[in-house]
Amino acid sequence: MTVQEKSSFSSDTTDIWQKALFVAGESRDSTQRSLALLEATAQVGGTTLEALHHQGKQLEKIQPAVVQIHEDLDEATKKLRSIKSVFGGVKNRMKSTFKKKSSPRQDALERVDADIKKIREKAQDDKDADKEKPSSEPSIVIDSEHPDALKVKEVSLQTDDNLDRMSSLLDDLKSQAQAMSVELDVHNRRLDAITTDVSDALPRIQRATNKTRRLH
Repeated sequence: MTVQEKSSFSSDTTDIWQKALFVAGESRDSTQRSLALLEATAQVGGTTLEALHHQGKQLEKIQPAVVQIHEDLDEATKKLRSIKSVFGGVKNRMKSTFKKKSSPRQDALERVDADIKKIREKAQDDKDADKEKPSSEPSIVIDSEHPDALKVKEVSLQTDDNLDRMSSLLDDLKSQAQAMSVELDVHNRRLDAITTDVSDALPRIQRATNKTRRLH
């Protein structure tokens, strides 16, 4: 190949490689913007998941406390009966001689805990079932030694790296979404039980209050 032919070849290809470099740069910049958005989303998701977990711990403490209110009301009701009549006192003493069984509300609390355990176990099974994705290998093959061609290869490799990081972040976001779904299922299960117990406790408290007032 003559010098003139080399010059002609270089002149013909330079424009093509410059256009390719421009397109490659646009693609890289686009993936960088998308990557930044995914990173911000993952950060928000992590904060939200942490808050849900904290709220779940609070609900976990509240439910037994509500159950304890009912048990205290049971004890208060027995004492009110014993104050009201001698027979009531004898009746209460006779009941105390029997082995104390777990209350229906304690049984319900245990069922809720068992349901929540199943929810978490299923979520863990689903997570374990997800196969680990193999890491992608760079697929950029550019044989030309043109200076712009080398730049296109470099920029394209940067785009590939961004895409790999985006894929990893998307997996993280999927895991966050699944974990949020589990936490919300747990919240709803506990809130349903707490709502029922509180609704039942309010009229019982009112009845106990009225009985106490009538003693004065």
